Amino acid sequence: MKMKVRLLVIAAIAFLGMGLQSCTNEENDVLTDDVQQEVTVPEAVQTLFEASFPAAQNVTWEKKSELLEAEFSVENAAYNAWFEKEGTWKLTRTGMNLGKQGSGLPQAIQDYIATNYPAWTIDDIDFIKTSKDEYYEIELEKRGEPEVTLFIRADGTLINSFVKNVNTAGTDVNSSAIPAVVVNAFNERYPKALRTKWEREGSQYEAEFILDNAKSEAFFRADGTWLRTETEINLRTATLPQAIKEYLSANYAGWSIDDADFIQTPADEYYDLDLEKRNEQDVTLQIRADGTLLNTVNNNGTSHNNDNDLNTNSVPTAVRDAFSGRYPGAQQVEWERNAHLYEAEFVLNGVEYEAWFQADGTWVRTKSEINLRTATLPQAVKNYVAANYSGWSIDDADFIQTPTDEYYELELEKKGQQDVKLRIRPDGTVINS
Repeated sequence: MKMKVRLLVIAAIAFLGMGLQSCTNEENDVLTDDVQQEVTVPEAVQTLFEASFPAAQNVTWEKKSELLEAEFSVENAAYNAWFEKEGTWKLTRTGMNLGKQGSGLPQAIQDYIATNYPAWTIDDIDFIKTSKDEYYEIELEKRGEPEVTLFIRADGTLINSFVKNVNTAGTDVNSSAIPAVVVNAFNERYPKALRTKWEREGSQYEAEFILDNAKSEAFFRADGTWLRTETEINLRTATLPQAIKEYLSANYAGWSIDDADFIQTPADEYYDLDLEKRNEQDVTLQIRADGTLLNTVNNNGTSHNNDNDLNTNSVPTAVRDAFSGRYPGAQQVEWERNAHLYEAEFVLNGVEYEAWFQADGTWVRTKSEINLRTATLPQAVKNYVAANYSGWSIDDADFIQTPTDEYYELELEKKGQQDVKLRIRPDGTVINS
């Protein structure tokens, strides 16, 4: 017998998962009113839920793509549990009240925080349990510092951590504000994604989510076309393909991997590895699972490509035509392929530009450098900076154009303060800071 329960659709959903970074922008959030709907809970799910949480109270259910989420309480503790529709349990999150400064946390965790985050305050604690792992998610805060989230096991083993990004490039939006064709394309590709959060940047939409305990970011065009997906690789729990390990052993002996991501596009799949070695410049490799090297980039920006630097004749005709139509006076044009996009670096009227196009010739974005010795910012922009960042200096300035917007991207710096990236339109409207 199937059971009908009320579904509460929540306007703003917090992130969950290892290393998943929360990107909030209260001024630009697009919110919708809460609504009540009905969801059918399959008998297998209901049976497993009742057996797993016999003391559950105040139960509400919500459908998330192919998953069902139960929100409930047990002895005044808040719970969230996720199930597949066939009755498989996926994950449980429990809100923990462990006393002042987390005095009820396992001693190994308290020791880790005391050693690595002295004078920080614990803002929130959750306990996460999956079929593969158990750990605490702890939010730390300190005045004048961006928030930090730790993912740490009871024995003090740090799984992952992230710092809240206060300079996110896009605008956070509720899923109801995303075009239906984009949401449908995402759900079809990732039906078991957990805790999806959407962000809009220009004409593109980005979904940040958890799948199989890994953080991923997927990018789509407004018409639902999937562009690429980036998945974090946790090298404590995952291993690289043997061909890549052999390549690193032969060419980068003594180097360590600082960061690893798996990139998927409609045309290719590869790993993006950040390598570091004492007294050496950091290096980023883009390499396929079979060991084929696609690109090598030093931390000074020097790029050594196998197939990314392009001769003009290797650029699709549609891209070349779109570029020449938009920038007929461009000089010193150099082309590069970066994943699914074609990038043109060029000079126009003495200014350096970078323009990105899709393979069908669709223009995506243009960035032009602003030389503040010879150019001036709009008065509204200068007024905003003077009023809100008195004593700060502009370290770098670019002008960004997309099919839907135009704005300045300013990097501000001040001694003793974290650098700030400010995105602001010519009329002084702040997009994000």
